[in-house]
Amino acid sequence: MKIKLFLLLALTALGLWLAAPLRVARACEPFAEDVNPEASRCLPRVRVVAAAPTPTAAAPSSAMLPASVAPARTGTTAADALNIPNDWRTLAPRASVWYHTTNNDNYRVLELQLETNPPNLVSLAIYSPDQMAGAISMDKPIGRGTTNKGLPENVLFWKAGYARPGAWFALVTNNTGTNVLYKLSHNQQDTSTKNCFGYWEYIGTTRIYWVDCSGRTPP
Repeated sequence: MKIKLFLLLALTALGLWLAAPLRVARACEPFAEDVNPEASRCLPRVRVVAAAPTPTAAAPSSAMLPASVAPARTGTTAADALNIPNDWRTLAPRASVWYHTTNNDNYRVLELQLETNPPNLVSLAIYSPDQMAGAISMDKPIGRGTTNKGLPENVLFWKAGYARPGAWFALVTNNTGTNVLYKLSHNQQDTSTKNCFGYWEYIGTTRIYWVDCSGRTPP
C-alpha cells in the first residue's frame, strides 16, 4: 500500500514538472500603470555593445607641410631689384626695372653694358653702395651709360676702374611709348687696394661722379 502511494506521488510530481513552461532568463521592466509587481512586463536580456570610437584624421607633421616660398622679385623698386640677367628681355613703354650686381667685399673693376633694339630709346642709370645706404643723395645717379666709339650704336656702356665694395645698382628705363628689347650684362674683377677719392664734376649740364686713384691731390 505504501509503495503504491509513493509511486502515485512520484508520477504526479513528474507530470507537474513536465507540464510547467520552460523558463527563460528575462529582464523584467514593470509597466508604469502596474500596481501588481507580478504583472510586470518581462523583456529578454540584451547585451549592450559599446560603439566603436569615430576615427579622427591625424594632424600633418611639419615634415609633410610644404616649405614657404619667397615671393618672386619684380624689380619695381631698388629694394626689390633683380640680379643682372645677361639675356634679352622686353621693357614696356615708360617702364623702369632695377637691377643689382653681386655683393662683393673687395674693390674691383666694374663694367655695365646695355644693348637695346631699337637703339637710343632706353637709359641706364648707375647707383653706388653709398647711395643705397643713404650716405650719398639718391637725387641723381652716380653714373650713366653712354655710347662708346668702340661699340655699336645700340650699346650703352659704363665703367668704374675702382668700384667700392658692396652691391651696385642699375636702373633701366624705357623713355618711349613702345616696347623695347634690351640686354643688360656686367663684368667685374677684383683689384688691389688703392688710395682713392671721389668727387662730382659737371660735364656740360650733366653732373658726374668720379673716382680718382692716380695718387694726385683731390680737386
